[in-house]
Amino acid sequence: MDLQRNIAWNLKKIRQQQNISLDMLSEQTGVSKSMLGQIERGEANPSIGVLGKITRGLHIELQELTKEPQNEMVLQRKEDLRPVKEGRSQYQIFNLFSPEEKQHFEIYQVEIMPGQRYSSSGHGMHTREYVMVSQGQLRLEVDDKVYEVGEKDSLRFDSDKFHTYVNVGEDMLVLHIVLTF
Repeated sequence: MDLQRNIAWNLKKIRQQQNISLDMLSEQTGVSKSMLGQIERGEANPSIGVLGKITRGLHIELQELTKEPQNEMVLQRKEDLRPVKEGRSQYQIFNLFSPEEKQHFEIYQVEIMPGQRYSSSGHGMHTREYVMVSQGQLRLEVDDKVYEVGEKDSLRFDSDKFHTYVNVGEDMLVLHIVLTF
């Protein structure tokens, strides 16, 4: 969570929803127009005192300024992503979208090299994975059962138990996984 970005986005959105100009907000809060503009552009990191003045002036709770924006468009470029897990040239896992407030899922891209595997000890009670094979051939091992999943195929399973993804093809295996909890 980027708190400064959240405050910038939410302040501007709330101000516009209330149809208040920066001048009017400055009068209501006692915070200078230039400081409010810097906060909205993400150029200033306001103190808790300044945030208090803003929340009182807008008649809102502090949480409304700091929460993760919900209506934001987010573009994830592959070249900007860093693996959240990787295993010595065997696999890489990228978290495409982390859970947000009131959201109970995460989205991952998993890349497994030919002949390699990735194992998970499970994700806790009431978790489920939706797996889509974008490229390659997957063998999924769950509870002494084996599932062969081809390119463009998908499957769903309860992921509260140990499971292993195995690349049984000759090319890189690329999976997209939605984890719900």
